Amino acid sequence: MANIIKSLAADNALEKFIKFLERNNALENFERNLIEQKRNVEEYKEGCRVWENLELNRAFTWDYTKEGYEYWSNLNDLWRGECESLK
Repeated sequence: MANIIKSLAADNALEKFIKFLERNNALENFERNLIEQKRNVEEYKEGCRVWENLELNRAFTWDYTKEGYEYWSNLNDLWRGECESLK
């Protein structure tokens, strides 16, 4: 699984997002769901370049995860708040 995260972290635009996931103990859940929902990492990275600050929205369908919609929605709210505070 670490190869997906290495690929994402190598992209400077996503490095901040990966660190956010680590701080919020969500990195393993995120990576597992990318794999389980068979996301193409390169397509995901390209989507993140186009849609700024929507890294969680673009990742996978939250309803189909064991963590559930609310977990990802709350994390997304934190992420969007952090992005706004950096502007």
